[in-house]
Amino acid sequence: MIRRLRLLLPHDIVIVPLLVFHLVTVGLHLLLFRHFQATEEAAGRVLLAAMVLATMFQGAYRVIAFHPFYNADYREWLGRAPWHWPRPLPAGPIHLVWEDAVILGTFTGVTWYEAGLSAFVLPLVFLGVRAAFLMETFFLTGQRGHGWIIAFGFGWLVWTRSRSPLLIGSTAVLTLVAELGLRASMRAFPWGDCRSLFLRTCEPEAILSKGLGWPYQGLGPLDEPGVLKGREKALVALLAGWSVFTMSSLASLAEDRVLIIQYAWGFSGMAAVLGRLTTYLPGTDGPLSLAGRIRLGRWIIPGYDRLFLGPVAALIICGAGPFAFHRQGASWPVAFSATITLVVFVALTARPSLAAWRLTCDVRTRPRGITREHVRVG
Repeated sequence: MIRRLRLLLPHDIVIVPLLVFHLVTVGLHLLLFRHFQATEEAAGRVLLAAMVLATMFQGAYRVIAFHPFYNADYREWLGRAPWHWPRPLPAGPIHLVWEDAVILGTFTGVTWYEAGLSAFVLPLVFLGVRAAFLMETFFLTGQRGHGWIIAFGFGWLVWTRSRSPLLIGSTAVLTLVAELGLRASMRAFPWGDCRSLFLRTCEPEAILSKGLGWPYQGLGPLDEPGVLKGREKALVALLAGWSVFTMSSLASLAEDRVLIIQYAWGFSGMAAVLGRLTTYLPGTDGPLSLAGRIRLGRWIIPGYDRLFLGPVAALIICGAGPFAFHRQGASWPVAFSATITLVVFVALTARPSLAAWRLTCDVRTRPRGITREHVRVG
């Protein structure tokens, strides 16, 4: 039992400072501040923050330390070994085990005794962080449906945070989805090449070294890692609006909630335009410079300027959308959130596609950076 518990806990370099911090906090509380209620409450808040951070770290550690997705060497070795699901993983279990309950019970007991925190808070934090890191693995190991359910589920958890029974039940459902996705993901192992969006450690060096060089790499019909396809663009747009709508509910006042959504609305417009332009334009130049257009009278070059139709449409929707929705009877939070969804959807789906732009657009392609070398495309 002790060996298993030690396996599931982080390294001593993390545990020892946490224990020292806890002992110092409790010692100061008992020896110096016993008769000062304000300071006692402050010490409780410091301990509460430390235990919440420790629980979040433990939730992330349980996935990153044991999942082959986050360790390229471990994943490569495991792919060559005679291992298959449901055999135990050599490095340790990724799925929940009863030792996790012992660790969480200890954290919860200390926090409840010292700070009076509800016994449900830390387990919910642990399960939420664990599900977040598992969600990334689902998107890149073939279990995208489970990943989308968890992504939308986080917004629902925020929305139901003040209703404890519903929050606990929703977290249990997300945990079940995470466990089912984990089992399906490991059943499909080996996954081939994968890249972690948060931790790039799982990308093999061989992938980084591959490439045809300029200009062939940019002209080749190869999909870029992370390019969204089909219905996933609509799901990303819906997730953006849903996330802003639910996160704004954290504000206690209605005015503050509208203000938060307005900031997100403005940011979404800028991010949609800049994100599209920085995806399409690097490594390319227009067929004519601004001076050349003026001299030759070619104010519009359809083969090149069509790129800007999507960003312009996104800006128009961003400016007019909230007022149009509000005039139809939608509340301001709903109007702004729906506008964000439309802006992101237009930015992701507007023509031309990235592949069509690279292969058929009227541009001059060049190596990224400052250079005079150009290759005409289109």
